[in-house]
Amino acid sequence: MAFAILAVPTILTVGGRLAYMGVVTQATTVVGVVAVVILGLAELGSVLGVVDFRRLAPVVSVAFFGFLAWIGLTSAQAIVSGGLPSELGWFGLATIALGVVIVGWILRTPGVLRGDAEPRPEQMRIFFVPMIGMVAWMAWLGLSL
Repeated sequence: MAFAILAVPTILTVGGRLAYMGVVTQATTVVGVVAVVILGLAELGSVLGVVDFRRLAPVVSVAFFGFLAWIGLTSAQAIVSGGLPSELGWFGLATIALGVVIVGWILRTPGVLRGDAEPRPEQMRIFFVPMIGMVAWMAWLGLSL
């Protein structure tokens, strides 16, 4: 939940910084905020034991892809517009590409997408790499604002 609380203002700030790009930035901002709010609420529900994570797996997967889309779209806008460092944009795109490949691999595991099974331990360990990349990207983004 802390992630969502911190991420929403950041997403809104980035939306304001890149607002001159128009509807693309507006759509990117909406996708980012909605995704992060869903992720935060799912995390809260799971931590509080209100809902079993396996029941949330399909919704969390879609929301996470939304968050990845926000990073990817924001990164692309940074490269094109110059409103943020282009290196940040390239790093973001590389991180997202790796994350999408790994999430796709995880979702191919029988039962994970339906919430009948959890990802295998080795899948979660390798997923740590793009997660660190996303944290580094968010930190760099924060320093760039």
